[in-house]
Amino acid sequence: MDGMFTAVTDSVRAMFIRVGEFLPALLGAIIILIVGLVAGRILQRVLVQFLKLIRLDDLSEKVRVSEFLRQGEIRYTLSELIGVFLYWLVVLAFVLAALNALGLTMAAGL
Repeated sequence: MDGMFTAVTDSVRAMFIRVGEFLPALLGAIIILIVGLVAGRILQRVLVQFLKLIRLDDLSEKVRVSEFLRQGEIRYTLSELIGVFLYWLVVLAFVLAALNALGLTMAAGL
């Protein structure tokens, strides 16, 4: 009976040690994801403002890209659509970095 109790306590202790070793990596991955979301949003806003400054939306109206987007029920202007695309590219890059921080290199390699 004493041996069974020792085996259970050793297993529980080993589990807590593994969780304790994993927590810093998990915290790092969460921080990486938060930084990625913020960086993506900032870059998106800067890019959209720049594209509006150079009047990309006016050009897209002239060449009927905006009409094409409306027919596809896309509610974004061309500048906003490009900004959203950049946002998700940045977020994807940070998700891959977070997966690497967790040691999930196989998932990050996909």
